[in-house]
Amino acid sequence: PSPSTWRAPLVTLLIIALALLTFALTMTPGPAVLWPRWTAMMVLAWWLPGALLVAHWRLAELDLPTMFVLALGLGFGWMMSGALLVHWLPGEIGFWTLALTNAVAALALGLALHWRPPLPLIATPRRTWMWLLGLLLITLALRIPGLAYHEFHYDEVLVLTRAREAIRGEDDALARHTKGPGEIAASIAVFRTLGTANEGTARLPFGLASVGSVLALALLGRRMFASDPVGFWSGLLLALNGFALGLSRIVQYQAAVLLLMVLAVLAAWRFAERGALRWLVLAALLSAWGLTLHYEFALVAPALLFLLWKG
Repeated sequence: PSPSTWRAPLVTLLIIALALLTFALTMTPGPAVLWPRWTAMMVLAWWLPGALLVAHWRLAELDLPTMFVLALGLGFGWMMSGALLVHWLPGEIGFWTLALTNAVAALALGLALHWRPPLPLIATPRRTWMWLLGLLLITLALRIPGLAYHEFHYDEVLVLTRAREAIRGEDDALARHTKGPGEIAASIAVFRTLGTANEGTARLPFGLASVGSVLALALLGRRMFASDPVGFWSGLLLALNGFALGLSRIVQYQAAVLLLMVLAVLAAWRFAERGALRWLVLAALLSAWGLTLHYEFALVAPALLFLLWKG
């Protein structure tokens, strides 16, 4: 490997160090430290691992927008898995146990890129960038502002209660939940990092997952029909869908399930196009994480099985 292959591991190390430093400097509880700590944990447990996983997958003919949405999906699944792993350990979930587990795992992914560098990304046309950025702004404007404008609903309180029980080390906290454990696992990362959860900090991960699902659907439409207008309008229709919009602003699994559904279909479609096994494995992994969130993910099984047969 050339010296340039150390670039990704060193950038990974720097990001992890900054996240851990943020934690160390914000140990005193208070409103001023909530968002720095929230951001540091999302970087450490979600966004950084997601980007590193996409890099390790070495997907041919991958552009930056598709890499971005895949990183959101893979990173969300990684964050759930990390929280479930730490919960499996005996006793309470300590903050530093959670933080260092994610840090070590991300560091391992980053260091491995020295020996397994990612493939170069293909260029994205300027026209595609323009409508994607416009769609992103519309989606963000509809989903993110005012997340804390009303108090938690009953179902949200139930998820956060189960997360608190899991943090306290109650072994049956997840088993008592009638849905999948994924939404609790994602909430554990926030709750344990902050020592509390308000409407904004708890809902934002699911809101961002919903934003990712809109962009992912747009990219899927563009890929399936080789058409920028199809991509834009498919994304816009989902962005404006009232049902999807409402479910993007609560602590519930639906937004994340939709993101993983669309990404699994996108991966299966790419497998059907060329028969590349790594796309099929990616679709399977996304499906496993989707089922961890809720069995509703199985509704997309016919489409996945058809694309598997076509591939």
